[in-house]
Amino acid sequence: MTRFGPIFALLLSILGTVCAGHLAIAQSESRTTLIIRVSGLSSGATPLRIAVFNSEKSWLDDASAAYKTVIEGGGRVREWRVQSVPYGDYAVAVFEDQNRDGKLNRDLLGIPKEPYGFSNNGRGTFGPPSWKDAKVVVTGEAMQFEIKLK
Repeated sequence: MTRFGPIFALLLSILGTVCAGHLAIAQSESRTTLIIRVSGLSSGATPLRIAVFNSEKSWLDDASAAYKTVIEGGGRVREWRVQSVPYGDYAVAVFEDQNRDGKLNRDLLGIPKEPYGFSNNGRGTFGPPSWKDAKVVVTGEAMQFEIKLK
């Protein structure tokens, strides 16, 4: 029986390598494309700022966004595709940067002066929606977010 020990060990090693390879392939298949479609822009020429967040902790902290972009021009309806996004929970915040200063401008009461929106078209009572209200579970081949600016 001892002469089969090294062969058995070799077979276990090969099996472990093959299983690890299949695990890596399975993990790489757990990705999708996010399609973020925003409508209701007041102008076809102003920048649209989009941020995608992947946790409650990072929600609405622009520096902690998992993905973000600025779309210059392109009409009153714009679309952004984010490729190879891991499955999970995500929420999106967008605004039309009408004065091109890179921030959502507010009045003295803190009410936004520029059009904005969130995934699930969420609205908060006195401020933005909570993570729970804006969050979407992302799985599948492609996931589309439809956001209407207000």
